[in-house]
Amino acid sequence: MNRVLVSVIILNFNTRNYLEQCLRAVTESKGFNAGELEVVVVDNGSTDASQEMIKKFRIQNSEFRIVLIENEENLGFAAGNNVGIRKAKGKYILLLNSDTTVYSDTLIKMVRFGESLPKLGAATCRIELPDGKIDPACH
Repeated sequence: MNRVLVSVIILNFNTRNYLEQCLRAVTESKGFNAGELEVVVVDNGSTDASQEMIKKFRIQNSEFRIVLIENEENLGFAAGNNVGIRKAKGKYILLLNSDTTVYSDTLIKMVRFGESLPKLGAATCRIELPDGKIDPACH
């Protein structure tokens, strides 16, 4: 198995339906060899059956490393993501909101960008809102 290249950290709190769509989009990413992409879902004490959905999704998509961290309470955004980051094994870390969809080539494009700039510390890509406009927060 290859080393993990990208760890996608998804923080979840009662966003089961969005999360399932997000997981689907991430696992449909192209350009990675087996084992190079992992997903770490940090669940902040959801009560909407998110955890059961993740476990089922993990079984159905066993070719991916999908880690579920079940917090008993909502730790908040920063603390929840930090739990996931500590568990991540990837060279690159992506913090992804559960209501986000990524194009199938986005992650590999970002990896190539990172590989082309060895001193790069952080990057973001174009983020579009549902209406197609650029999200000003992505600058």
